[in-house]
Amino acid sequence: MPNYYELLGIARHSTLEDIKKAFRKLAMDLHPDKNPGDPTATERFIAVKEAFETLSDPNKRTVYDLTLPPDSKRPWDDLFDRFSRSTTPEYPQYTVPGADCEAEVIITLIESYTGCDKEISYTQSVICPACSGSMKPDGRARTCADCVGSGYIINAVNQQLSVCRRCSGLGKARSSCAACQSTGYMATHVVKTVPIPESVSDRSTVRYPNLGSPGTTNGDLLLTVRVTQMDDTYRIGNDLLCNCPVPLITMIDGGQVSFKSPVGTVHHFDVSPGTPSGDIRIMRGFGFKSKSSATRGDVRIRLLGEIPKIRSPQIAAQLRSILDQSSDKMT
Repeated sequence: MPNYYELLGIARHSTLEDIKKAFRKLAMDLHPDKNPGDPTATERFIAVKEAFETLSDPNKRTVYDLTLPPDSKRPWDDLFDRFSRSTTPEYPQYTVPGADCEAEVIITLIESYTGCDKEISYTQSVICPACSGSMKPDGRARTCADCVGSGYIINAVNQQLSVCRRCSGLGKARSSCAACQSTGYMATHVVKTVPIPESVSDRSTVRYPNLGSPGTTNGDLLLTVRVTQMDDTYRIGNDLLCNCPVPLITMIDGGQVSFKSPVGTVHHFDVSPGTPSGDIRIMRGFGFKSKSSATRGDVRIRLLGEIPKIRSPQIAAQLRSILDQSSDKMT
């Protein structure tokens, strides 16, 4: 692919006005109407027109710049070197950052507590390999007869350039890259394994630098994390609320209880006689890790009296009588 900047005699950091000014001058000098019978001038005019159409369109220019080597020299660098005999200060490189990509992953509450590695799939936007971002097919197109492929006509009265009406300034039959539909980009499917940080909350977004679409600097991957809920286990802020079934006799007489939470932490505690169902025990520092500090929330264990299955009507009647007596004493 030719260097469009060199064809127009401009720098890579040139503005749109610089590009238009350079094209108008070259177009007037090289137009086929001013150079009849000179095929070289016609070819140069077509090349200059193609350079202008690419560099004057921000999207096409972005794609084209990605195909240039980052250390390509400006046309006048050698001239400056002759006079100064020193290194010419470099202008900032024209950077084209890649686009960010988005994806979503579903994890369990336990995985959000401990952190985990997850395989995810998402779509990146890459330069079309079929046309190298030029948005044109490899085959030759039919040349417009009115403008001889230039895309422009010189007005015989005022000598001004105007867009050719027959080809709408294309200079040739309309053509496009079938692979990318003339966008210069193609979507490609990517599968990667990424680390999910511990204590990540539901609907939070995790940013992974440089995993987005490629460019002079790659974009980032923005991963939305969805955390599935569990029965009898809930996250409240950085605390973990768990339901712990306790035998009814232990709630009545008292005793020691061992409880292993769904996230794997084991807790031992004493239950006093007559402890009501729904009583909560707090285990400090075993919850989710805080984002702003190294501290953790708590594990809150809610004791739920577990009523045994009573198959005997006599035992059920005795238990009902005891409960009724207990209710009368409370009132």
